[in-house]
Amino acid sequence: ELELSTVGGQLEISTELNPQAQIDISSVGGGIELILPASTSARFTINTQVGGDISNELSDDEPERSNRYVPSRELNFVLNDGNGGVDISTVTGDIDLRSK
Repeated sequence: ELELSTVGGQLEISTELNPQAQIDISSVGGGIELILPASTSARFTINTQVGGDISNELSDDEPERSNRYVPSRELNFVLNDGNGGVDISTVTGDIDLRSK
């Protein structure tokens, strides 16, 4: 299990997940970059609350606008068998999902 949070700093995480791993990352205004192998098996729940972009290189899934009145985005997808879990949220920062 990995739990990270920041108020305004940039987080860059490059790791491999155990099959039942859980990653929880949150940010107020800082950007988040998560780099995982393409073989990662996890369920992803990604969202921005007020602003910020979501870039996804792990799958073909695209973020959707989650609120008609606020420029928030959300992205939910399963990679491979979806054994682990990755939850990432930010208020205004950008979220980048990259493949090793």
